[in-house]
Amino acid sequence: MRASAIIGLLGSLVLAGPFASAGELELSVRVQPEVVRIAEPVSVTVDVVHDRGEAPRFATFQASDVLWEGAPRRVVTLDLDDEPGRALTQLRYSLVGIEPGEQAVELPGAMIEEQGAIRTVAVPPAEFRILGELAEGEDEPRPLAGFPESPEARPSAMSLAALAAGLLFLGFWGALSVFLVFRLGRRGGSPVARKESAVAQLLELGSVDEAQARDAFGLASRAVREALDLELGEALPGLTDEEWVERRSVAKALPPARLERAAALLRTAERVKYGMEQPTRWAVDELLTEARGIVTADPSQGGEA
Repeated sequence: MRASAIIGLLGSLVLAGPFASAGELELSVRVQPEVVRIAEPVSVTVDVVHDRGEAPRFATFQASDVLWEGAPRRVVTLDLDDEPGRALTQLRYSLVGIEPGEQAVELPGAMIEEQGAIRTVAVPPAEFRILGELAEGEDEPRPLAGFPESPEARPSAMSLAALAAGLLFLGFWGALSVFLVFRLGRRGGSPVARKESAVAQLLELGSVDEAQARDAFGLASRAVREALDLELGEALPGLTDEEWVERRSVAKALPPARLERAAALLRTAERVKYGMEQPTRWAVDELLTEARGIVTADPSQGGEA
């Protein structure tokens, strides 16, 4: 479901071309998925197109007993190359509801500064449907999303044995991973040794076509941040790329050239991750090569590969 509203901030009702003229604010709301089960998260994205340098702010989402935010909201602002002087601000919510039925969730308004005063512009509601406990043809409630069913019978001895074996296996690999990370860190080698890490995935990634560009660029961003976080001994997983760069700039723990190299890659990858650009095959290869160079660079040499 997609609801749109165009608000003319300069009072103009006529557009000069295919894009909104200067001063206008374009709002739209996207919901995915549109049908969920009880307690399943719904991704709600608010897109706001506005003049550069005039990004809107948003009021706090008002949760209730039956609807709340399942994760911190994210706000990203990007310049639009195809609309000179314009930018896109994206606000993303992850909403969780437990009341079945059709939903039309009122979202916080977009606050903009107009002639020295703050004006709040209404955002279209997020519309989706939450399925009840019983669907057509069912005679007993389904379990809540994210919560396992409670078995009436006690687990068998075989089940307990399998569980114990699985825990021992996970414990062994966990201890081995910690040992490898410690040893490689002492030797000044690769900053990450875990197979499941973004850095390891990046270094093992083979040929990538244009259809996989978005996933590849996202992996490159995660790998660069992961490598530098581990190098500095401080993980910052909850920040956007822009906030991450700002935090690292203030701390001044990285050489300026190394930080700028990482920041440039994150800016390039962000435009692809959020669907603003579709890179060529050569652009994908170039960014992945640059990302590998950053994560394998020797910190003692100023971060140069």
